[in-house]
Amino acid sequence: MQYFELPELIQMYRDGGVRSLKVAEVGAKYQIHVMTAQGSGTLRDGTLDRGIEFSTSQRAAAYLVEQGLYDNGQLSSVAHDDWVRSKVQASLDGLRNGSNAVYSEDEWAEIRRVKKAKLGV
Repeated sequence: MQYFELPELIQMYRDGGVRSLKVAEVGAKYQIHVMTAQGSGTLRDGTLDRGIEFSTSQRAAAYLVEQGLYDNGQLSSVAHDDWVRSKVQASLDGLRNGSNAVYSEDEWAEIRRVKKAKLGV
């Protein structure tokens, strides 16, 4: 397996040599996989012969953003899937414990009116 050091990856990214970055699930952890014209590899964990491991896909995606390696919104669907799952879980939890906001029909009408006004519709 090919490993990329962070400074090397940043330079390749700036030079346009990175085709894609992907947050990939590896067992119970997540790693950053890199595709270049020369092949694919993983972002190295320091000097170890293994990829950096993140506990969640959101942490891996945030790391890419922090390093300036955001891949034009083409991060793996794993990050998006985890985000959607967390939103759905929060909604279900709110239904169970009553913490979700409950809007009357008039309140929903006002919310829609404000949003339409912002959109110019």
